[in-house]
Amino acid sequence: MLFAGCNRGGDTVRVTGQLMKDGKPYGAHLTGKEPETFSVDFFGKIKERDYRFPATIAADGSFRVDGADRRGILRGQYKVNVVHSGFLGAGGDRLGARFAGDNTPLTVDLDKNSHLIVDLGAGSVSK
Repeated sequence: MLFAGCNRGGDTVRVTGQLMKDGKPYGAHLTGKEPETFSVDFFGKIKERDYRFPATIAADGSFRVDGADRRGILRGQYKVNVVHSGFLGAGGDRLGARFAGDNTPLTVDLDKNSHLIVDLGAGSVSK
């Protein structure tokens, strides 16, 4: 996967969001001696190139996707991967790998700056 780090002005969008489940923010324990593993990544193929943009995620499940140069990510369609496990991956993915890899049902077309709601109960993304 290629990590994008280009400044293309109008070709980028800023993305923030919130993970939700059962109508409540979905978070993880990210501090202390044994923080849980918690990640949100945006994968896309734009102009025949593969991109991966990792999100910065907070314990309450809120996140932002800055891109490599902190100016946003390329406009386009993305699959959203979400993984949550114990310390150093202990216990495996608590979401049953439902949102990991190519099988994730979470997709979004980003054409402008967006605040996303990622509903892990419904398996959907809304703007």
